[in-house]
Amino acid sequence: MLIYSGRFSPLHTTHINIANHAADYFKQQIFLELSLTNVDKLNCLNYIDPAKQIVDAGFNLIINKAATFYEKSFLYPNGTVFVVGTDTIDRICNEKYYGDADLMNCQHLSMSNRGFQFAVYPRLGYMPDWLGWKMCSLALIDMTCRGERYLPTKVSSTELRNKWYE
Repeated sequence: MLIYSGRFSPLHTTHINIANHAADYFKQQIFLELSLTNVDKLNCLNYIDPAKQIVDAGFNLIINKAATFYEKSFLYPNGTVFVVGTDTIDRICNEKYYGDADLMNCQHLSMSNRGFQFAVYPRLGYMPDWLGWKMCSLALIDMTCRGERYLPTKVSSTELRNKWYE
């Protein structure tokens, strides 16, 4: 199974390009997932607009309340590939979101042992926490050079939201 999890507020061209590239690369149908809770951002109070945008763009939509990828790993079959950006993988590999490093490593190992993988898409100009990634026990697939159709951009959903609400 291929899951692209995010807020998608708003759904923009880069989201669509990543979703299409991942589906082609992994030769699987992709599902865009909206979680109503998030460990690092405000809870998704307005999920109606992103949900409508996702469906209108022709993607399959999943809505749940799983705040962490560890929680999500119990919703999907073993071997699922999660599509994420570098900013998201930085949070997944940061022990502050788990309380301590031992719990983080335990959850990561549990997911890796069940075949879960993360396809990581970069954003130009974003400096990932490479050391944190190397210390992470997750199965990571760096999508930086995986195909010609996906071109990293500097588009940030946060910046788009800030402009929208100005």
